[in-house]
Amino acid sequence: MDAFTDHASGWALALAVLVIAVLGLALLRDPSPDPAFVGVAVLGSAWVLATVFDAVRHHEYFHVANAVCVTALGVLLFLGGDDAVPFVALFVGIGVAGIVAEVYNLRNDTSHLRCGARRPEETEDA
Repeated sequence: MDAFTDHASGWALALAVLVIAVLGLALLRDPSPDPAFVGVAVLGSAWVLATVFDAVRHHEYFHVANAVCVTALGVLLFLGGDDAVPFVALFVGIGVAGIVAEVYNLRNDTSHLRCGARRPEETEDA
């Protein structure tokens, strides 16, 4: 287990197991789930499972990929045709803004618009 904990987060694993269990139970409850919800469940489960690993979370493209994932989840929710269209539109809008911000941050080595982010020169690696 030490080799695993050296390369992964136990808290992220616990959260991933919880999210996957909830989404799995929701899918099992419905005999014919909406394809958009299946997409949300699969993409969401894959993303939370991938973020368990340090190599994923510390990759230089992680924040861009995270924003793309949030936007894709919002688009899938929109395609599901739920009644919460304003919420979903806000979700997609925030995701697109996140993609723009993260691509800017990647190109300019900054951390603008990241909640709780430290500037690169403030990190331990700098």
